[in-house]
Amino acid sequence: MFSTWSHFPFCSLVRSNGLMVSINPVIIPVKNIRFKLAAIILAAWGLVLAPMPACADGTFLVARVIDGDTLVLTGGTRVRLLGIDTPEVGEPWAEEATRSLQKMAMGKMVTLKECARKDPYGRTLAVLQRGGVNINISLLKEGLAVPLLIPPCGALIANPALLAFGSAIKERKGIYSSRVFKAVKDRNAGAVVGRRSVVLGRIRNIHHGRKVVHLNFGDNWRTDFTIVLFSRGIARFASMGLNPEDLLGRTVYVLGKVQEYDGPEIIVNRPEQILPVYDDPAASLGHTRGRLDTGGAP
Repeated sequence: MFSTWSHFPFCSLVRSNGLMVSINPVIIPVKNIRFKLAAIILAAWGLVLAPMPACADGTFLVARVIDGDTLVLTGGTRVRLLGIDTPEVGEPWAEEATRSLQKMAMGKMVTLKECARKDPYGRTLAVLQRGGVNINISLLKEGLAVPLLIPPCGALIANPALLAFGSAIKERKGIYSSRVFKAVKDRNAGAVVGRRSVVLGRIRNIHHGRKVVHLNFGDNWRTDFTIVLFSRGIARFASMGLNPEDLLGRTVYVLGKVQEYDGPEIIVNRPEQILPVYDDPAASLGHTRGRLDTGGAP
């Protein structure tokens, strides 16, 4: 669930000889959208991950739905839907997410692809399917969740999760509708100050201060959109062996609350808030005649 907007994905992985490794991005057509995406967090930065945890399949009866991404099986096992994050109780679209999961799973037999690792609360992490429908992905397609692809388990559904994410943004479904947050190009970020947003643009230069790093999307840092990394964010990048310099020249999504301080900015506390995009920066927000279509100026 959204406790903050600090947990967001990079991209996908493939298995090779038991290891999760970065791959050259491929073009995957979905509803005339073409995505070229890299790999989850470390692999997106050209690094190799540890062995993927084993997963097990099984069919179980759902006894209770707690919220949009958590349910209980008969026998008492608590399951956290892998790779997604739905709104907290009381937040916009929380009830809709819960109702959707209830409709798809409550009192029904579902197939679980279970990750061997559990979450910090002891819940089983799993991908749920019923009748050939991936329930985790369905919630993303409906715009009732954001991707939460923490490695290594997140690799199980990374590709379809990001395709569903891009589709929901393009179609402005659920939490991606204008009343919750806006998907904009970096030059329009000033119009969504104070709102949780997805900002798309290219990192053109990077400035290092004593305790802060600025990833600038334009030549005028006083007016153009900027990603800001303070000590906590810098430390988290370093702890994962990541260097913000590797993003220079890259087109990225940035997810978080847009603030105003010498131009619009998003403070990034976790690498997952930055999602690199490959070759076609317009694709994941909708592509129309070679331009980015975000539904007009915000």
